[in-house]
Amino acid sequence: MPSRTPRSESVPPRSEGVPPRNEGVPPRNEGVPPSIRVRTIGIEGKMPSLRHQMPSVPPRNEGNPPRNEGVPPSIEVRAIAIEGANRRFVMPSPRHQMPRASVLIWLIGALVLAGTVQADDPLAAARTAYAEGRFLEAADLAQAVGTSAGYALATDCVAKHGFHLAADDEKEALYERAMRLAEEAVRLDADNPEAYLQTAHAVGRYSEGLGPMKALRGGYPGQVRKALERALELDADMVGAEVSLGGWHATIVGGAGGLMARMLGATRKRAVQHFDRGLVLAPDLKEAYFEYANGLLTINRKRDREQARKLLAQGIEIPPKDAFEQILHDKAVERLATLD
Repeated sequence: MPSRTPRSESVPPRSEGVPPRNEGVPPRNEGVPPSIRVRTIGIEGKMPSLRHQMPSVPPRNEGNPPRNEGVPPSIEVRAIAIEGANRRFVMPSPRHQMPRASVLIWLIGALVLAGTVQADDPLAAARTAYAEGRFLEAADLAQAVGTSAGYALATDCVAKHGFHLAADDEKEALYERAMRLAEEAVRLDADNPEAYLQTAHAVGRYSEGLGPMKALRGGYPGQVRKALERALELDADMVGAEVSLGGWHATIVGGAGGLMARMLGATRKRAVQHFDRGLVLAPDLKEAYFEYANGLLTINRKRDREQARKLLAQGIEIPPKDAFEQILHDKAVERLATLD
């Protein structure tokens, strides 16, 4: 029987004549602008690399202890760093590896979402300052946005700071600024109900410092009522306008006297109707209870004492949501103590 030729003698080596796998393939980063190259950093274990890699460079914090030193394995930090154009973004990733495409999608989505949230509410920073009681800072931030909504919010902030926090010698200038801001809010959008509400707010606060007769001669009570009624024409369910209109009637009836009340058409009945409507629309609004109680006490303290006490007690039970409501809460507690 003829002997067999060994297999290796007749079959050339498997790799003979086959070029190396990467022969002719340009380096990964060839042709990729340095400003957008991506590299993985860190960390124990392997993590999927992205398409293009930069040559490794010395860590920025060379000499400092490793990031994960002393950190339990369950919370070791993994990250992907994108470097370029004087910016460096670090994205934390889960303990377990993520597919390459998932990492890219997550990163792009996070960056887009961050920009979208900021764009959706340009007044976010102003609202945060307002909630924390930094009213004048909030006013500056809101005014800088340059919209009708921004000017309306700025008006509210300045008027509230003037009434609740400012020294007596600062109030007039603040109310004048508030009126200018409100005027601009209306100019920018004549169909914005908040602009008219804040116009009434600013003019009302300013006129309070003039005294009843001087305010009447200046036509301020009529301006306030007209602005509030316009706000309700644009938004029939606007709680602030309802409560403020109730306060307007109560202030005229109780503070200006019967003659002026008849001249302007202010009545106790209409005050109560507007206050009640406000509570129907927003039964959890602390300010509605506080203003309702103050309005009744302004009209007739003796007759409406018990109802005002109940309203203040109800309002105090509602937790304050922000710095302004905390101010109202403290004042309600003080006012209630005077009725006991």
